[in-house]
Amino acid sequence: EQMQELQALAVLLKYQREAKALHANGVQVEDLSLELSVGSGEEEALVTAEPLDDGSLLVSYPDRAIKVEPLPLSSDYNPLLVEALLDGNHVTCQVLGRGARGYELQYCGAKRDITVQRPIEAELSCYMLPPVEQDFSKVLRSPMPGSLVSVAVSEGDNVVAGDELAVVEAMKMQNVLRAEAPGVVKKIHTPAGTTLAADDTILEFE
Repeated sequence: EQMQELQALAVLLKYQREAKALHANGVQVEDLSLELSVGSGEEEALVTAEPLDDGSLLVSYPDRAIKVEPLPLSSDYNPLLVEALLDGNHVTCQVLGRGARGYELQYCGAKRDITVQRPIEAELSCYMLPPVEQDFSKVLRSPMPGSLVSVAVSEGDNVVAGDELAVVEAMKMQNVLRAEAPGVVKKIHTPAGTTLAADDTILEFE
């Protein structure tokens, strides 16, 4: 049941994205209804997303329907959170990333990859090439969306394992990022005060 509710939030994000794109092209979206393939892992289901007169979205599964009422975001990191009433229950979920097939969401400390696509997209996705693996051993990336509070090193500095490199604030908590191995700072890519998305590069080592 909780997984279906997380999927309903992903459906809301997909619906809002599709509606915005259609509206930008001059298409009326007041009565836009979408059929979507949504899932997590290997299990997928077809759902419909229909707007209601009160501005909420009805996400219908074969065995249940969830009323999703988007709420104004109260966080300073508005693009990184989604808040809604799900059948009257208030839920806040962190959006860690958006990919070609869906969203990575975090709820109650657990991360979930939720796929949400048009049925034709889901059918064709099996022909997509897998992403190329990249080596990030020489860079420090933000582990989460947030604000870069400080950078504790400069270009050319020598660091050892355990040295403080930067502080990222997310959800009103400050997270200290430390060096995992000895190295020399080659370049600072992001200055303090910048709003970060998950996996944004903060600095690079030689």
